[in-house]
Amino acid sequence: MSPKMGRPISEDGRKDKLLQVRLDGKTLQKLDRCATALDVSRSDAVRIGINRLEEYIKEMKLDE
Repeated sequence: MSPKMGRPISEDGRKDKLLQVRLDGKTLQKLDRCATALDVSRSDAVRIGINRLEEYIKEMKLDE
């Protein structure tokens, strides 16, 4: 029997949570520009942004 076929699990771990967001056209254009500049997908650009926000909050000590 052959091994299970399909997309391999990402090295960052399983991404099985779905987030739907409503954006206005201007914000979507910003997201697309960022994703293009970094040569990543929209999803990856959002993940990068979330990680940067978390770092910013820690630096500003806003999470206390």
